[in-house]
Amino acid sequence: LSAAVPAAAEDMALDNGRLRAVFNDRGLVSLAAPQTGRLLTLSADPSSITLDGAVVDIGSLGPAEIETTPAKIAYRYTRDPYTFDVIYELKPARDFLTKQIVVTSARGRVFRVQEVKPLAASLGLPVADELKLAGGSFGAVCRFAAAGGPPAAPAWGIFFLLQNPFMA
Repeated sequence: LSAAVPAAAEDMALDNGRLRAVFNDRGLVSLAAPQTGRLLTLSADPSSITLDGAVVDIGSLGPAEIETTPAKIAYRYTRDPYTFDVIYELKPARDFLTKQIVVTSARGRVFRVQEVKPLAASLGLPVADELKLAGGSFGAVCRFAAAGGPPAAPAWGIFFLLQNPFMA
């Protein structure tokens, strides 16, 4: 089932029993692993993209049209001539959430993407250790200390991976 949700809706969630992702009308606000009790909050979920030299802050384009299914939450923003779809998916038995940004142009207009920032948020926990993949171009691994443990002793982590079919 699919439902269109007004942009001012209450928090929404995707939950497969292994991972729980909570969203508001602007995007992802937290990730939790219920079996371990671990929770990571995000200050915001901004995405930006540079098209033909112009930076577009997708979240600032106004209220999104939101579509939900049991495994997917999709936000649609428009700014003539572009449509920006930000799609989150959490499949059964998976321990990861995907985020996809799709840009289409009205009238088949050709455009060039120079830069994509899929997530530029502050994390709700201090990062004890970080490993950037290819200088951050392909993602990062962030490790966090255990609750009440020494901040320099990472106990768990999160892996952010950027997939781009046009990057070599």
